[in-house]
Amino acid sequence: MTRSARVLGLGVGCPLGLTARAAFAAVEAGLRRFVEIDGVLDLAGEPARGCRLQSLAGEDPFERALWFARRAAAQALRPVAGGVAAPVPVFVAVPAAAHEAGRSRRLKEVLAEVAPPAAELRWLIAVGRASGAVALAAALDELGEGAPRVLVGGLDCQVAGEALRELSRHNRLLGRRNCDGRLPGEGAAFLLLGRAGERTGGPALGVVEAVACAEEPAPFVGEPASRAAGLTEVLSELRERWPQRVDEVVAAQSNERFFATELSTAYLRNVELMPEPMRVRALADALGDCGAAAFPLGLAWALDDFDLRARWRGSLASAVVLSSSDAGTVGGALVTAAAGESREVRRSGAGSS
Repeated sequence: MTRSARVLGLGVGCPLGLTARAAFAAVEAGLRRFVEIDGVLDLAGEPARGCRLQSLAGEDPFERALWFARRAAAQALRPVAGGVAAPVPVFVAVPAAAHEAGRSRRLKEVLAEVAPPAAELRWLIAVGRASGAVALAAALDELGEGAPRVLVGGLDCQVAGEALRELSRHNRLLGRRNCDGRLPGEGAAFLLLGRAGERTGGPALGVVEAVACAEEPAPFVGEPASRAAGLTEVLSELRERWPQRVDEVVAAQSNERFFATELSTAYLRNVELMPEPMRVRALADALGDCGAAAFPLGLAWALDDFDLRARWRGSLASAVVLSSSDAGTVGGALVTAAAGESREVRRSGAGSS
């Protein structure tokens, strides 16, 4: 379990929108952008499908992910643009390909473009879909050690190039040959965090109350079937920090049955934390499986939704965001609306777009 933090800035880039407000307004309106993708067939010989920005040229998945990341990071860093002398430590969830020669340098170049010289890349975390939770835990530790601000986020693209072909080769795509396959996606999201106890850096968009990570001993890629031990542990740790029901759960998972069963099992063991009636928002239903970007996008979705619901209910909004990697890393965070800061002030002052 790690320390809490205020969210000072938020940036999103995905096929449904290039700001958080635009993207999640489209999601709430029921808009979807799942398309057939030229050049890659599933094992039934049909075109692969996924959530992809068709107007974006190029088939290098990492370069596509960087295109979204450039815009998302610039939005998140807007509250400190031109006003921070010390570098802002950056923790990024990335696909495994980011560790190939030259990839980390390209990410550093992108960060330098959007915030020179205020961003300093510290960690690249590549442990799958839950990488964002591991990055968030590291970022909160950095705040606890004295950093005034940190930038944390994730980027990925699974709808182009080798990333998509690998899913096809292993029959992981939803189609006639796999009715329980996944719909891939792409995108990026970043959050600028400040210390929870300090009212500096402008009004907050929300508060990260806690984050927890664990390892699932029987993950998606293994045998026997999972008993959700890892996710149960994560939710149990979050429940220790928040002894009441949250308003919703944001599942930053793949759409495959394994992960739905995992959540159902862990829910029954942590029912005191879960909404009643149960309310789950599935990121994959709107954006597909966004890989390393899934968890930060899930956080952004929860934060973007807080203002309206907090005013409607007249109480503090809260959510659990969770994600599980195919290889077993599991993570979750508990986020709440920022108390005592109006929607109008936060929208104009925090640069959330």
